[in-house]
Amino acid sequence: MDIFALIITGFMLVFSVLIFWYELSLLISISSGSPYINAKRESVHTMISLAKIKQNDVVYDLGSGDGRLVFLSAPLCQHAVGIEINAPLIIWCRIKKLWKRVKNVTFVKRNIWKCDFSKADVVFIYLLPPMIAKLEPILMKELKKGSRIISKDFPFPNIKPKKEVDKIYLYVV
Repeated sequence: MDIFALIITGFMLVFSVLIFWYELSLLISISSGSPYINAKRESVHTMISLAKIKQNDVVYDLGSGDGRLVFLSAPLCQHAVGIEINAPLIIWCRIKKLWKRVKNVTFVKRNIWKCDFSKADVVFIYLLPPMIAKLEPILMKELKKGSRIISKDFPFPNIKPKKEVDKIYLYVV
């Protein structure tokens, strides 16, 4: 076998593994009730801006996906936590954390229904309406007074947002 055929074979193997990984992560996300969807760059920056993150804040991103909000929050806060049920995405984010050498971020593989939100000052959510409706009373009960919740695309059903910009909703507990 010549070197060119060997390189092509290696490339195809790596490509196949990446496709399998991507499809597995989609299947996991869909089966958990909240598919992984990348937020657009403009939306992510609007979410960060609305949150008004302070240096001593602890930031949670529920369904953190590729970790975009966690990494952008890290320079602004004390600690940022990505909570994700999808193991391939958690592995990817942990690799990115090592690559970027960011110390104040953590990625946790956990079901959001089993989380303690009492330490969070800012919570980002980009979840489907049934999950947001179920999460609303939990966050209102567990978060500290003054905590901020930023929801992309879907508002809480029973609480009026303090501010709304381009279907991004700010709530203050």
